[in-house]
Amino acid sequence: MRRRVILTILFAATCLSAGERQGTKLDLREVVGLSGEIGMAAIRGNMISMFSNKDIFIEDPNGGGPKLQKSDSGVVSLIIQDSRWTRAEKNLDISAASDPALCDPLNQIDISPTLGKLPLALPKSSKVKIVRELGDSAIAVYSTSVENTYGYDVRIALLQLARDGNYVLIKQDTATEYGRVCGLQTAGDSHFVVLADEPAASSDFLALYVYEVVR
Repeated sequence: MRRRVILTILFAATCLSAGERQGTKLDLREVVGLSGEIGMAAIRGNMISMFSNKDIFIEDPNGGGPKLQKSDSGVVSLIIQDSRWTRAEKNLDISAASDPALCDPLNQIDISPTLGKLPLALPKSSKVKIVRELGDSAIAVYSTSVENTYGYDVRIALLQLARDGNYVLIKQDTATEYGRVCGLQTAGDSHFVVLADEPAASSDFLALYVYEVVR
């Protein structure tokens, strides 16, 4: 009887441990998108400000598309906390804002040949633009489409490094279907911001797509 009780306790502890590991499984979550027509952006810690004297939009992944924001001051700022965002009452100073230093308008950049086994975990047609190593995992920004008048698909992927040295694709998401990669920045400890130029018929937007790496 005593042995049966001990085995039951051990089994329950094993299940609990497995449940904890499953609950903290590596994941990539989209938090929010922020775009401004002819915009400039500033990122400091977990705060993001978009400056524009034209239209500024917030796109919540759970909110049904971009929503125009009212701003008499020409700036919209967000605070990023875990997988949530809130509208900030104060803004970063415009002196901290800038245009992206480098974009890839013709979808020409492809650093795949320098990355060893990592590109094997992505679709075969991928052009890898940016990679950030995170110890036992990595973030990759890439595209699988060809250039068109209004850009190409800009994707982000979270990959995990296996013991055999290969990478496993954990999760991927399309930040924008009609953009041009303009960079990848960090916001706080676990957030990554994909910068994209999004040209349209009569306007041009700078867009920021915020993702959280969950461990």
